[in-house]
Amino acid sequence: MQEKEIKEALHGWQKIVIKYSQPDSTKAVVQILNTLLPFIGLWVLMYFSLKWSVWLTLALGLINGFFLVRLFIIQHDCGHQSFLKSKKWNNIIGFVCSIFTSLPYKYWSRVHSFHHGHAGQLEHRNVGDINFLTVKEFKESNRAKRFGYRVFRNPVFLFLLTPVIYFTISNRYPFFRFKGWEAVRKSQIWNNLIMIAIYMLLGWLLGWREFFVVQLSIIFVFSVVAFGFFMFNISMRKPTCAGKISGITFWPASVGALTISYQECSNG
Repeated sequence: MQEKEIKEALHGWQKIVIKYSQPDSTKAVVQILNTLLPFIGLWVLMYFSLKWSVWLTLALGLINGFFLVRLFIIQHDCGHQSFLKSKKWNNIIGFVCSIFTSLPYKYWSRVHSFHHGHAGQLEHRNVGDINFLTVKEFKESNRAKRFGYRVFRNPVFLFLLTPVIYFTISNRYPFFRFKGWEAVRKSQIWNNLIMIAIYMLLGWLLGWREFFVVQLSIIFVFSVVAFGFFMFNISMRKPTCAGKISGITFWPASVGALTISYQECSNG
């Protein structure tokens, strides 16, 4: 599909999608209920299943990891202030979801928004994205840097170890210290402290082994499979995906989005 064809097909697209761009409180409440209730129900079932078989617990964790993905999607939309019309309730729901997902709400949202605002700009590639080198940068690197990059890009490291590092380190400390982010960093610290306190309380009440087997198995599935490191990595690494470099726009946003989507579908 050529750019001219896309522009013709997208003529008046704003009018077509406008009805989908407005928050729907009824649907939002339904999504909270049909996500949070099954998640809690499966979590309780996982806890009691430990008396029968740890393999059954892990199998249930595989299923529950996808409900945690849905909670993360709600958190994501709250961070974009698109889940509900109320900013206050977006922030409250997003914060509550972050306790389940273990991703600090305001910090993650700010980093993610920065990523959206600078997508394709190579000078900001490290923020909210998986780091990468251009072909030219790779060729100009020394052997040690090339070797390190190959290790990092290896599927085992990238899709199994990187998510663990992302959850346990990257979101626990405010590595990004942009001007005006002081309140965000404080929120991140409070988010982490509250999460630790809840984990310690549940571990004390339910048993440390039982709690962490259940919770960490769900988090692991969420972080490795459902969180989308694989999907994001593939969709953001195509040569045609870079829309902007140093402020120079190659594609209108709508054309770029549809072109990439079309390539994804046609390439399988």
